[in-house]
Amino acid sequence: MDRFLPSLLTIGLGLGCGFMIGALFRKYGKDPQFLSRWRTRVQKFCLLVINPIAFTGAVWVLPVGNGALAFLPLIGLAALSSGFFVGWLAMRLRPLPTPGQRIGFSISCSFTNVGNIGGLVVFLLLGELAYSLIPFYKLFEEFWYYGMLFPYARQQAGAAGLYEDKSRQQHTLLRTVRDPFFLIIALAISFGLALNFLGIARPPVYGEINSWLIPSSSFLLLSSVGSQIRLGRIPRYWKPAAAIVFLRLLVIPAFALGTALLLGLGHGDPLVIKTVVVLVLMPIGFTCLVPANLYNLDSDLVNTAWILSTATLLVTVPFLSVLLA
Repeated sequence: MDRFLPSLLTIGLGLGCGFMIGALFRKYGKDPQFLSRWRTRVQKFCLLVINPIAFTGAVWVLPVGNGALAFLPLIGLAALSSGFFVGWLAMRLRPLPTPGQRIGFSISCSFTNVGNIGGLVVFLLLGELAYSLIPFYKLFEEFWYYGMLFPYARQQAGAAGLYEDKSRQQHTLLRTVRDPFFLIIALAISFGLALNFLGIARPPVYGEINSWLIPSSSFLLLSSVGSQIRLGRIPRYWKPAAAIVFLRLLVIPAFALGTALLLGLGHGDPLVIKTVVVLVLMPIGFTCLVPANLYNLDSDLVNTAWILSTATLLVTVPFLSVLLA
């Protein structure tokens, strides 16, 4: 009980506070852009300031001799790609009525929240060392999102007449490595690894600092995400959204954990496979709403899928706390 309650409380309070903030400003706010600016500033502060400090400290004490670190990016990529494949296949076998719904369904099966929610659950259930594994697991995440899912959504939306792309597209690799969020996290991980390899002892206070920084970052990010929740649209889209959630829970854990076992992680450090188990059960990432908005897909379907998927934490977090005890 004491292991999963902090996770659920932080997630619930973060989303709940964000939802109330969003509802109040939509009803009483005089500046229609204030909520968007507030959300952007909170996310930038967490991703560019708090998270790099936390990741540096966590990687600093990571056992770098663990050979499983080299396989974690492949497992993360296996989880992302299997989610997209099952969504794409489902839309070929039983397509939804509109192109915007079909494209949104396919990409929503892939986006996964292994950052703020996954990081929080890993940290609270498994500790700081497990948290330090997350950057390695999600190493290919940005390349997959911007190199596969965004271009797929743009191309399919263009072919369906939903979106007219007149901009000059930057090469995926250049776009990713120039992204400040990617650069800052990469520098933080590199700095932490350098301190680790040099054998410099981490100050004991750093662990205490991280015990506050990691939940605080998750709370703030969840609040920013919660401000965009609109519950009134759920009844219309709950069936296809529930199908997305079901397919993700069925396919992603099976495919990713199967890959991990084939790579031999089942016989190595148990902390690694436990971390993978947590991350493959995490809900849809809110990033899925970005291409939905950019390319005129059915944002209501994607938003409903995200809400229902996040709600599954009420079951998955207690389940994980018992399974990994």
